Amino acid sequence: PGRWPTDPIDFSPLENLDADIKLRSKALVYGNYSISNSVLAATVNNGVLQVEKLNGELFGGTINATATATATSPPTIESTVSLKNLSVEKSLLAVIAESPAGGRAGIDFKLASSGYTASDLVAALAGGGSIDLKGINVSRGGKGTAFSSVLGILSELNIISGSLSGKKADAGLADITGTFNVNKGIAQSDDLILA
Repeated sequence: PGRWPTDPIDFSPLENLDADIKLRSKALVYGNYSISNSVLAATVNNGVLQVEKLNGELFGGTINATATATATSPPTIESTVSLKNLSVEKSLLAVIAESPAGGRAGIDFKLASSGYTASDLVAALAGGGSIDLKGINVSRGGKGTAFSSVLGILSELNIISGSLSGKKADAGLADITGTFNVNKGIAQSDDLILA
């Protein structure tokens, strides 16, 4: 449990298809994720999927993304994503099926990887980006989820800041900003600021 799948991802359909896709839709839906008022422009040619534009509304905010997937050996994926003003509550509900925190989130990143499986792709992930979290209020730690340690830390900091300021612990809101680098699937930051 908690490990990335090791089943091979089949990129070969990209080698057998050429396409030029332009789409405007009320929503693009994949599982719990729905991009409303979406605009998609993509091509597939000679084993390369090029997403030139994916824009729309996501979790009460916006997404602007580009991506390239290549059916080489091993397959490669590159993406640039900008997420602005997302509802943390709606995002967590979609990802972990509960909403232990509220606030607004922004993240910009550019990542690249190569590999035959999801596990390979995560292990080779490289790139970087920035985060901008505003008014984060943690009501509970999201126990048993990948986010539980981060949410637990924010919850404890909320209690401490409430105690130091004389306010109720549940009244504190945190802003978190900073940049991060990703190397071999591990994200690291040296400049996160919690205010």
